[in-house]
Amino acid sequence: MEAFGYIGAYVEEREKLIEDGFPDVLDPNTGEMSAETIEKRCEQSDMVYLLLNIAVVPDEVIKKCDFSVHGWSL
Repeated sequence: MEAFGYIGAYVEEREKLIEDGFPDVLDPNTGEMSAETIEKRCEQSDMVYLLLNIAVVPDEVIKKCDFSVHGWSL
C-alpha cells in the first residue's frame, strides 16, 4: 500500500506527508492547514487503500458508489 502512496490513519499528521499536487490552503485564523484541505488529502490517501481492495467488492455494489464528490469517506 505504501508503494502506491497510502499513508495510514495511524500516522499522526499524515496530511503533511500526502502530496496531491494542490497548494496548501491555510486557515486565516490559525495559519495552519485548513480542515477542508486536511479532509481532501486524507480522502485521497484513503482512496488508494480502497482501490487496492475494491476487487473483492461486487460490481453491483460498487456501481452505486460516487467517489467523485468530496466527502465520500463520511
